Amino acid sequence: MSGGRDEMLATFQQVTGWNDVEVCHLCLNAHAWDLDDAVGAALSFPGEAEAAVTFRMAQNAGAGNEREARAAPQEANDAFHEHPPRRGWFHRATGYPFLRVVSLGLLSGERERYDLGGEAQRFADSFALEQPVHPIPQTVKFSEALSTARRQFKFLVVYLHSPHHQDTPQFLRDTLCTPAMKEFIDDHFLFWMGSILNPEAYTVSVRVRACGFPYLAVMTTAVEDGSPYPTVCDANEGLAPPEAMMQWLTQILENQGPELVAQRADQEQRDMDRRIREEQEEAFREGLLQDQRREQQREEEERRAREEREREERERSQRE
Repeated sequence: MSGGRDEMLATFQQVTGWNDVEVCHLCLNAHAWDLDDAVGAALSFPGEAEAAVTFRMAQNAGAGNEREARAAPQEANDAFHEHPPRRGWFHRATGYPFLRVVSLGLLSGERERYDLGGEAQRFADSFALEQPVHPIPQTVKFSEALSTARRQFKFLVVYLHSPHHQDTPQFLRDTLCTPAMKEFIDDHFLFWMGSILNPEAYTVSVRVRACGFPYLAVMTTAVEDGSPYPTVCDANEGLAPPEAMMQWLTQILENQGPELVAQRADQEQRDMDRRIREEQEEAFREGLLQDQRREQQREEEERRAREEREREERERSQRE
């Protein structure tokens, strides 16, 4: 490690109070040794133990890809017209299943005390102060936003916010936070966003292999062998003109939307079949209950008739 990095590491430890040199090094490396970014990310964690799990997980599952991405020329992320958004990146996130990664990194054990839903709400509130016009976000945990999108048979648009990236202000001003984009996303998608300086959004960025910013992805939940798993339908990294972004999202709806329509139709058919079965079962139970009532009524009438005959026989015997 160079002398400059030694000084940065010492400063980082002094500011954060972290003692684990390896975790400090991982955090700095994850933020390309930008001390301000690394400190901001570190201070957003509940504690060093939480950060250790997340950064070691990132090192095991995706750090290699992240280092390669950070070493790539910046122009590859910025020039939208020269490098259009990647198409058809439709695969399971590597490592162990995506939702389990997020869960293990941030929710297990003592980490449950950290309110990820609160993190999403706090970021949404601060974001709204700077960008009053923006798509309506799901202010819940990322996994819950995915589950909601799955239940509603909608795609989930995921925006990973890099507050210090040079292109972020222009992307927000000209593309994401415009009335037209807000209306389009609100009408056709669900929307979730998070700052990579916060633990959950940073973990998400590692799992989806976000290589450049601003980062916008369209996600859905696929099913394989009966098990659901999150997938990235497509992702855009870098600046994008609003017209191109709108066209990109429209193409996703047109190309992959029919699958969601088919899933919705299948679910509606299953729901209808279930309702029919429930109605049939209810009709059967009602018929059985009516039969039981009729049987009880018949037995009651027979009992009364028998008692009446016995009474008449007793009276006749007494008269004789």
